[in-house]
Amino acid sequence: MRRLFPRGRKSRTSKAPDDSSVPATTTTTTLASNSSTKSFPLGIKLLYESVDSIVDIIFVHGLTGHREKTWRVDNATDPWPQTLLPAEVPNARVLTFGYHAYVADWRGVVSQNRIGNHSMNLLTAVATYREDDETNNRPIIFVAHSLGGLVCEDQRPDRHLRKILESTRGIMFLGTPHRGSGLARWAEMLAKSIGLIKQTNPQILQVLQQDSEVLARIQESFRIMVRARNQQGFRPIEITCFFEELPLTGIGSVVPLDSAILPGYTQIGIHSNHADMTKFEDRNDPGFKAIAGELRRWVKELDRSNSVEIASAKAADVSLPKSPFMMPFSRDSMFVGREDIIAHIDDHCKQAKLQSHTRLALVGLGGVGLAIHSMPNPIQAKSMVRKSQIAIEYAYRVRDSAPQTSVFWIHASNIARFEQSYREIANKVELRGRDDPGADILRLVSEWLSEEKNGRWLIILDNADDNDVLFCLDGAAERGIQANDGVSGKMPLASFLPQTPTGSILATSRNSTAAMNLVGFDNIIQVKPMDKGDALALLKTRVPFDETSESDAKALIQALECIPLAITHAAAYIRMREPRVTISTYLQLFRASAENQANLLSNRDVRDLRRDHSIQHAVLMAWQISFSQIRETTPAATDLLALISMFDRQGIPEYLLHDNTNQLQFEDAIAPLVSFGLIRAQVGQQSFEMHSLVQLSTRKWLEQNKQLDKWRKESVRIMARAFPSGEYETWTICRVLLPHSKEVMTYMLNGKDEVLNRATIAGNTAWYLLHQGEYAAAEKLCRSVVEEKEKVLGPEHPDTLTSVSDLGSVLESLGRYEEAEAMHRRALEGYEKVLGPEHPDTLTSVSNLGSVLESLGRYEEAEAMHRRDLEGSERVLGPEHPDTLTSVSNLGSVLKRLG
Repeated sequence: MRRLFPRGRKSRTSKAPDDSSVPATTTTTTLASNSSTKSFPLGIKLLYESVDSIVDIIFVHGLTGHREKTWRVDNATDPWPQTLLPAEVPNARVLTFGYHAYVADWRGVVSQNRIGNHSMNLLTAVATYREDDETNNRPIIFVAHSLGGLVCEDQRPDRHLRKILESTRGIMFLGTPHRGSGLARWAEMLAKSIGLIKQTNPQILQVLQQDSEVLARIQESFRIMVRARNQQGFRPIEITCFFEELPLTGIGSVVPLDSAILPGYTQIGIHSNHADMTKFEDRNDPGFKAIAGELRRWVKELDRSNSVEIASAKAADVSLPKSPFMMPFSRDSMFVGREDIIAHIDDHCKQAKLQSHTRLALVGLGGVGLAIHSMPNPIQAKSMVRKSQIAIEYAYRVRDSAPQTSVFWIHASNIARFEQSYREIANKVELRGRDDPGADILRLVSEWLSEEKNGRWLIILDNADDNDVLFCLDGAAERGIQANDGVSGKMPLASFLPQTPTGSILATSRNSTAAMNLVGFDNIIQVKPMDKGDALALLKTRVPFDETSESDAKALIQALECIPLAITHAAAYIRMREPRVTISTYLQLFRASAENQANLLSNRDVRDLRRDHSIQHAVLMAWQISFSQIRETTPAATDLLALISMFDRQGIPEYLLHDNTNQLQFEDAIAPLVSFGLIRAQVGQQSFEMHSLVQLSTRKWLEQNKQLDKWRKESVRIMARAFPSGEYETWTICRVLLPHSKEVMTYMLNGKDEVLNRATIAGNTAWYLLHQGEYAAAEKLCRSVVEEKEKVLGPEHPDTLTSVSDLGSVLESLGRYEEAEAMHRRALEGYEKVLGPEHPDTLTSVSNLGSVLESLGRYEEAEAMHRRDLEGSERVLGPEHPDTLTSVSNLGSVLKRLG
């Protein structure tokens, strides 16, 4: 029985420099001109072409620039790339690209495109133009002014744009703000000070701020792209940075020298300001000579290297046959992204070369290892790149860049599939004796791989999730394989993976423990979920959407926790049910209920051509593979996962999970769950968390195995025992457990024990919420407790009466004194009948009634209740008991009011 003590009672229990002023007539799309909108020629325009062209030189204007006028002086009719440049590089086709990049404009609406949008538009326009005349393989040189340099740097193309990256041989930066531009500050200052500018593009202004995070991302992406090109066997990109030597009148240097250059690359000054550094009157202009000289040098080198490459290719075709390539999956033509991971793999393997054997493992929760694609075929909309598909792409790149390296794909999900893969290798390399019925295929292949004369090889060990499959001797005994050393008697599968310096192994695994045993602690590459930006981009490549749907799209990827498998699965569902289902309707369906979520993510309509067909495709099924595997090897871990999934998914304290287990047993059970990525240990805290979709998948799996109610009951039992009284000294624990108590109270269980346990949780939670001032929530819980206890225990059971009293205290805190009085009178009458007039709980009820009578202004009645409480407490508890002293205080309070 609790006392509420609101009165000290204790408880018992200017404008940007414009490269042009008048829009020119163009042959391509133009942004419509009206009284409030400036005109911009958009897209690609041809300036010069020769029948002997071997390279495309593409000019990209800068901030507030113009497709043609950026590149011509005021009195000229045509841009200098059209009139002057062809004489210097006659075997080049010259193009110019236009886009809307007014960061500030007092005459019209500015483009709201981000730099990434402009970059995508550039690449798409170039790809389409070259596709139309079948010049896809021709080398490309970009010449970019100011912001145009960032547009060229921010290259994250999709399937049909990949060729642009491969073909890029040079980028010439003219005044590009690699570390931000003072122009952004100046444009913003002008907009604020004179109030002429109607709109600005905040995304581009953000990029131009010094040390902008967006700019840092572009620089890092560009660095990775350049490095990846080199590692993939493409020719390095030539880079030259031109910087302005003169200030703009009234503004100063727009892009300072330290911002305009890239360390390690050629840097050349142009004796002009930022706006005029792209305008040349004749071929004697020093700036033109510098730019034309660099272009001429690059084009000559291209011409020479092309001849050498053709000759080398012919020689290679004659003298070097290609090595075996055993790959059961086709290459994903839509693979783009995760270049940092592929570069890491490539770096590791190349550093080792022939000096040592190398091993790496891609490890992560199923469904997280994705690259972004574009233009999806709806039938293949789930062709996302998980860990296995990163490995597939890397294997194909090895074949392209090192055709003399043998590549073998090994299915490692179980013993039979591993052995079958080795038999396929034996057939592929035509091993002698492989057809002998008694042949030891594993040993034959292992010995062939160990011989250096057979050259370099790469093994992709896919789905290496089960530690026992690779290392358990029982599996070896099952195969009946005997070792030659006469000591071990049998050998695990891992022993047939040679550690020769000519070989490399790339494993994919959900299980970090198995991966670590296979490749070592330092050779693990964690494949993590996407960030929000990439997740949104992924969804957009699958289901194109405009600005009106962007908020729903962001909400959807958030609901799906940026897990690529879930995003692509949702997108496939939407695409296959268009136009009835949109992003918005899918989000509504998903949010409606957990049952809807499970059904949506279990849909099996769409399959992935580049995925092992023995593996489940639906989102929830992908994780349930791990559940089943853990159940076979560590049943205690499965039980622990089931229990964890019953609570709120975040901040699950370890002490909730220690149910009749010692610390060692607990560590043994928790380890596989962390290893498979199904839960995460929160750093610096003795608590755990799990993805909401993994939680949903676990619950669905329990339901399918008819164990869901069992674990709901268990979680309710544990929470009833763990959630404290709600008094002040327990608030820290209550705060931690509150999300979990709310979660388990949603479980509708009908057994007597479960109803009473839930009522205990609700009562203690209500008392805590009452002290936190959450009166409405406390009232709702208290009413549910009274109702449940009345049904199970009866209306006059002492526990029921305690809940009635608690409800009265909550109603008093809400200021609903008449209702509170009724509750306290009911409780008092019940206690007097069941426990007697001087039982401590009866006296507490007398005190609580006196309190509410005092709040009602009925001081004489309140005095009578408090005197009765005091006299009874002195007889039953003694004159110095804390509750007796509280009674003294309460009586004093009402006497004071009486004067």
